[in-house]
Amino acid sequence: LTLLTDVGPEDGGTVVVPGSHRLTGQAARHVAALAETDLRLTRQVTAPAGSVLLFFESTIHGSGKIRSGRDRLFIVGGYTPPMYQPWHEYD
Repeated sequence: LTLLTDVGPEDGGTVVVPGSHRLTGQAARHVAALAETDLRLTRQVTAPAGSVLLFFESTIHGSGKIRSGRDRLFIVGGYTPPMYQPWHEYD
C-alpha cells in the first residue's frame, strides 16, 4: 500500500494481525474473528503520505475505523511470483 495522504490514528489506517501470515485454514479464520473484538491482537498502521506498507497477502488485514471524516487515499499493488498460485476462489 502506498499512502497518498497522511494517515493518523483517527484516519483509520490499515489494521494488521502480526504473525497471522503463518496461520492456515481454521486457525486463520478463528484469529480473524477474535481480532474483530479484541483489538490487542491488532496493530494500526499510521504514516505520512508517501509511505509504503509491505506485507504478505496472507497477513490478516483490514481497514481501521475512520473517525476523522477525512478521505484516505492509497494505491494497492500486489505481486504473485509465477511459482505460486492465488488462493482458492481468490483469482
